[in-house]
Amino acid sequence: MVRFTLLAFALLALHPVTWPVSESDSAQMNRFMSYIEKADEYTQVNTDSALFWYNQAMALADQMADTVSIARSRMKLGDINARRGNYSKALEYYLSSLRISEAAELKEVLTDIYNNMAILYDKTNRLEEAMDYYLKSYQLDKKAGNKVGMAYVLNNMGNLYMRKDQTEKARDLFEQALNLAIEANDTVATSYMYGNLGDVYRKQGKLNKAKGFYIKGLKIFKSQQMNHEMANSYLNLGLIANLQDDFNHANDYLFKGLKLAKQLGMREQVMHFYKAIADHYYSIGDYRKAYETHLVYSKLSDTLYNAQSSRQMDELRTRYEIEKKSKEIELLRKEDELKALKLDQKNLELRKSQLQNTMLWVALLVAIGFMILLYQILRIRNKNRRAQDNLVHQQSMMRAVIDAQETERDRFARDIHDGIGQYLSALKMTMNHLQSGRSNEHDSAFDSSMNLVDDVYRELRNVSFNIMPPMLQQKGLIAALEELVNKLGSSGILTVHLHHFGVTDELDKSQEIAVYRIIQELLNNIIKYSGAREVEITITGHTDMINIMIEDDGNGFDPAVLKQGKGNGWKNIQSRLEILNGELDIDSHPGRSGTTIVIDIPKNSSNEKITNIAGG
Repeated sequence: MVRFTLLAFALLALHPVTWPVSESDSAQMNRFMSYIEKADEYTQVNTDSALFWYNQAMALADQMADTVSIARSRMKLGDINARRGNYSKALEYYLSSLRISEAAELKEVLTDIYNNMAILYDKTNRLEEAMDYYLKSYQLDKKAGNKVGMAYVLNNMGNLYMRKDQTEKARDLFEQALNLAIEANDTVATSYMYGNLGDVYRKQGKLNKAKGFYIKGLKIFKSQQMNHEMANSYLNLGLIANLQDDFNHANDYLFKGLKLAKQLGMREQVMHFYKAIADHYYSIGDYRKAYETHLVYSKLSDTLYNAQSSRQMDELRTRYEIEKKSKEIELLRKEDELKALKLDQKNLELRKSQLQNTMLWVALLVAIGFMILLYQILRIRNKNRRAQDNLVHQQSMMRAVIDAQETERDRFARDIHDGIGQYLSALKMTMNHLQSGRSNEHDSAFDSSMNLVDDVYRELRNVSFNIMPPMLQQKGLIAALEELVNKLGSSGILTVHLHHFGVTDELDKSQEIAVYRIIQELLNNIIKYSGAREVEITITGHTDMINIMIEDDGNGFDPAVLKQGKGNGWKNIQSRLEILNGELDIDSHPGRSGTTIVIDIPKNSSNEKITNIAGG
């Protein structure tokens, strides 16, 4: 079985940045830019030279005291150290650039920093932190409409999912990145997406698809002279050709890539090439060459391992020397402290005694303060409770008075209807009976008497209706309001249109009476003062409240005058609204035609409030 390593193309963010400078600084800025450009050129071929020129750029940026240059140069140093495998140093530079960029709100630099720090955390297997920084970078790019930047970040997020072996998620992100790169006409970014999609399909065993994407990427890498990426592509294509038993192409790809990797000094890639070539010889049955090539691979692997071990030993030796010096300094410091301790022991005991006394006084003052605070809290709480009790008592009394008024109105209306009304009916029947035997000389007086009886009877019915409409007691609020609206319409005084939606029987009888009285009083005010011809009443039942809207076409007025008025009508409205826990809002202005009144009455709140008052 041939084993191979996926070589994902992680993209460092490369936003174009302009450095705004004055004319006097232009020479220094040009020199700074030349340092950055030289370092960028060496990044692909000689990281030592790249590191030197990035350090030169940082020193010049510090000298110019230009914030953008300082932030960018430190980010570049983070990038080159990450490429060299010095991840702790890379993180140090990234964090320095991040602090500067956040303080100065350098959004373009921040976008790159977030992306590059995410790549660093990805490489060191801190995947959750990597994903957090990728998302930060993506949001800034998306907000700025930077499609290339978005493509780079999505690509890198795809690499993260590849490390988790979640190839479907990775493929979806790579395809999104590819579409954005194509839309932005960025061939370099497009080539990276091709390479990473090749990795996905290779890992899924779809070798023909993987090969197609690798070849697409290789064409662009060649045209852009991207040597590192060309070497990676040759290795990937050689591995796939070997898996497909296409040994001629495998041989061609692997030896081309090996030659290029040697020219570039890519020691780790050279090692991977020898491993792949050894596997290739093994596949074609040339076991001697396979053995010899594998020995070269092993030596390179051991060399890299020994170099790494040597670096670790140097680091441990350095740490030992530092620790030894630190212990010697610590020993001298402790001797000095011991001398000082003996000299100051008496003063310390005295200060300790003083501190204890001070703490006792502080504790006493805190206790007194706490008691005063507790007393104030209890006093305010009792005051609020008394005020609440008074309010409940006042509302209870007000409720009792209004209920007594309504009860008396109901009794009075029945007495008028059942008592005086029956007598008038009997009187009219008697006069109708006498009509047949009357003489002509009394015709005029008789007719006048009959008309007078009719007028009295009608007036009596009106008085009885105004005191307590029978319809309100028998069929409820909506029926009573419809009767009131029809009565006003037939009288010619006012045209009223009533609309109701979703009004159920959730209000009890006392609440319905209160709502009816409020609407009745407002209609009376419209008739008396507004000069309106038409009124629209809309009642809407919601889940938790009832909404009433009354609109007229009469003369506007100042609502403050009404609310400050001393008339009984407005006081009755306010009293009933207070019991119902309702709110009333008036939209009207002097000199403007039309007034709108909106009333909101909570269902549950009003029921609970009335129940509480009724219950004591």
